[in-house]
Amino acid sequence: QNRQRDITLGRGHQVDSYAWIATELSRAYVAATPTDRQSMQQSIASELRSIENTMVPLRREKLRFLQWLPPANPALIALASSLLGGEEQTIAEQLLLPPLVSGDAKNSQIARELLQLPALADQRFASPDFNASRLAARTGFNDAALLTPESASPDSNRSRWPDEWNRGMVRMDTSDESRYPFGSKVELVAERYGRPELSVALSASMVVLRTGQGDDRAHFEFPGASSDASTDAITRATIRGGLLLIEKSSEVAAFDIHRDLTSRVDAMLWRHSLFNPGAGPAVPFSIPEVSTDNTRLGFTLTHRQMPGKQQALVGPLTPSGLVLQVGTRVILLDALTGRQIWSREGYDDRVRLAGQGLEVAIVNPSLGVVQVVDCRDGTELRTREFRGDWKPWFSHNGMLVDFSESQVVPPPPTTLRVWNALTGEEALRLEVPLGGCAQVCEGRYLVVLEPNSYLHYCDLNDPQHIVVKRHAIKTDLNVESIAVQRFENRLVVLSNSGVARTALDDMLPVSGDVYALDTETGELLWDKPGRLINMQFPKSQPRESPFMFVFRMQPQEIGEHHA
Repeated sequence: QNRQRDITLGRGHQVDSYAWIATELSRAYVAATPTDRQSMQQSIASELRSIENTMVPLRREKLRFLQWLPPANPALIALASSLLGGEEQTIAEQLLLPPLVSGDAKNSQIARELLQLPALADQRFASPDFNASRLAARTGFNDAALLTPESASPDSNRSRWPDEWNRGMVRMDTSDESRYPFGSKVELVAERYGRPELSVALSASMVVLRTGQGDDRAHFEFPGASSDASTDAITRATIRGGLLLIEKSSEVAAFDIHRDLTSRVDAMLWRHSLFNPGAGPAVPFSIPEVSTDNTRLGFTLTHRQMPGKQQALVGPLTPSGLVLQVGTRVILLDALTGRQIWSREGYDDRVRLAGQGLEVAIVNPSLGVVQVVDCRDGTELRTREFRGDWKPWFSHNGMLVDFSESQVVPPPPTTLRVWNALTGEEALRLEVPLGGCAQVCEGRYLVVLEPNSYLHYCDLNDPQHIVVKRHAIKTDLNVESIAVQRFENRLVVLSNSGVARTALDDMLPVSGDVYALDTETGELLWDKPGRLINMQFPKSQPRESPFMFVFRMQPQEIGEHHA
């Protein structure tokens, strides 16, 4: 298991030999003539028959070489089906990814249907007692737009709410001395395949998983580094099925949600340092320094920087693993073990990463090129020219969002674009005037607000069918920033004019107009915007509720606030 298996394919390109063999078999199958392909199918069928009655670990090991071959899809699906539901749920989900992205419509559909089946642990995140439509009918709200700009005053004569009342709750304490006083909600990008949604929070050395109603359901130990506790620290999370990845300033770690909830085994699968590689007598040890830049569009960029034009960057989670840049190398780690599968050398601190399906785009502005590689073994598939002075913001499913700012005084409009890093095609280009604001929610929902002009919406989830909407609006001219939050299939756009953020990371300042959008169509849900003045929006509130909670903080004595 621990013997060296890496081979060198080219200058600066190393790959695990098992991964390379499996990928080369797949490429040979695709490129084969009909006669040769039939011969390969017979050989694959013979190999599969020889292992169909063997023990599960042996079948998994054998299928590693055959996993990217379409004839092996039924065997992968059969093995995954036998593992689904219990503590090996996350392993089963990983086995289903090759059929899911294989391009074979039948096997892809079967894999997706299996991924949608709720596992044993998912029952803890379901909310069977809550029915938003029933509650909306009782309160008289429109079922098609449960979030409305209306406000309801509490009835002091009622001692209890109706039986249909939302049973979710938010438990909150406030403090000026701790960054995680009650568990700070983490920015999350999730693919749950239609299973119950959950949110992720950090509380000291614990990872907290909550239901859509805000109830705690699981706690994982995750002792962190002191460098991750600064005010500029990076904290993000990614969920795919039962696999949870947490990115911090100094490292990235993986957890198996199902293993912890079903057997109480330690949930952590692996952790990988983002410190500079090769530290030693000739190379001083250095911790990535996190810098923040405020943009004219109201959002903040964070960047890990190390000496010598090196950076640490966490890229997309692909079917074969997680793509990272650490120093001058772009690498891929196995999602379940954290083992390095391949690496490519020769990159600086201007690189950005995007991925969809089996392809990863490495955008290298210093060389003026976009390099598209195979996520399975890092082999270069094609290159394309890259031009322009663009600052990267974020990527999702192969789509990149970047912008260009001029230093001319007075500043001209900021150019913001959404484009496919794998094909080069632009989906959206906006000239946002001074005073415009932009924000992203869950890594995919992009909202741009032009004061007293337009509200733009863009959903990046499907590169083949990007949802783009533009709404003419009238709003304040002095909006400083916006926040975008999701409640099931509705987005709330919260504008802010002049209210500073509190010391609590979990609070978003709101002072101005509030809009609601349908996530599927991008249409406005309210005939007029709501209005909130000098309020705070707690990010930890339940998201399966038809109601949104905000409050106003009134400073009292030092360290205390009344709301």
